[in-house]
Amino acid sequence: MNNSMFFDILYTQILLDIKKMKTIIKRIIPAHFISRLVGKIASKNHFATQFLIKWFIKRYNVDLSLASRKKPNEYHTFNDFFTRELDFNQRKLVLNDKKILSPADGVVSAQGGIDKGILIQAKKHEYKLSELLANHNTDDFLNGYYSTIYLSPRDYHRVHVPVSAKLEKMIYIPGKLFSVNEQTTIDIPNLFALNERVVFIFETEFGKMFLVMVGAIIVASVSTKFQGVVAPNEGLTVFDYQDKNLRFNQGDELGQFLLGSTVVFGFSKSNFKSMVDLDTYIEMGRDYLEIK
Repeated sequence: MNNSMFFDILYTQILLDIKKMKTIIKRIIPAHFISRLVGKIASKNHFATQFLIKWFIKRYNVDLSLASRKKPNEYHTFNDFFTRELDFNQRKLVLNDKKILSPADGVVSAQGGIDKGILIQAKKHEYKLSELLANHNTDDFLNGYYSTIYLSPRDYHRVHVPVSAKLEKMIYIPGKLFSVNEQTTIDIPNLFALNERVVFIFETEFGKMFLVMVGAIIVASVSTKFQGVVAPNEGLTVFDYQDKNLRFNQGDELGQFLLGSTVVFGFSKSNFKSMVDLDTYIEMGRDYLEIK
């Protein structure tokens, strides 16, 4: 073995060791404590609020011209800024009940048919629908269609209903708070089924629909228009709305991430065709899926 080959092997091994170490660190940091602490800070108006907002805008290149309030000093807390409303005079929703709209701004990181209850996370990492939904309504979606949308820090963080629907239940599922960026989805198998999340089960004219808001580190919580903040607690909690006649029109706001994250949604039927390619950025309210 010559010196060049030796150093190539050594360099490769060092890179592998660094990657393993990063994964270990992600698993052992006190993510819940950090997230709740940051959540409390972000919900208060204090001396550093405007500094944090302006730093975040610069760091992540946030375009406030798309928001209804366009100046940093119009936001009273960091959460107020992070969950900012869109300016719907600029983002005009073209509603069409024959198509499925994107529920969020973000990158389409996975999409396609659900194969006997199996979904793709990233780079051929598979995970089980039953684990994602904590065994609620799993049989309805075993051979359906799904999509995963990753919301980056700069994105609009409100989630909307992609098609007119009636809400049947909401499930809060406790879990980890790993980051959900591209590298972590590669490094940590079963990530979306491990992280804390809120699952919504709907009835639509296209059959059953699930929508999962997946938490992540620094995600303080999820808030909904009808239930308020879905506060983290010690155990799985089911909210039953079947007798409430809780209906949403296409494009209605469903909830928001108080810092975060990823949306996974899907249908019991598989006869959909995506109108965008994988790894494409899509805006909330744009045409996304159509019937084959």
